Amino acid sequence: MRYKLVDEAYEDLFVELGAIFISKCCRITVENFLAFIYYDGQLPEHTIAQLNFLAEVVENLIGAYRRWDGSVQKWFRRRRKELGNLSAYQIMRWPGVWKPEDKRARKILQLAKGVNSEAT
Repeated sequence: MRYKLVDEAYEDLFVELGAIFISKCCRITVENFLAFIYYDGQLPEHTIAQLNFLAEVVENLIGAYRRWDGSVQKWFRRRRKELGNLSAYQIMRWPGVWKPEDKRARKILQLAKGVNSEAT
């Protein structure tokens, strides 16, 4: 049986990063994430903001990386001097809840936008 995503905006996010990776970034269970995207389940507002942020970062990276081969996920795992020699994934897994408006999160989005502009 094939399920349809409730919100198509999350399709690229889900395909490129996968449920486990996304769940770890947003500190939610895989089950809660899948319930949200397939069954219109409920998530806290801050988690939805995180998902929207991740979707925006992925959308910016898609133009610069090959799709469906893990390249986008590798981008999140790569350490960057601009992020204090941390990866975007490490920052999102840092203790405490990260917010899209945090300084490091804004830097992650800026880096993603820069990658896409370099590819064109």
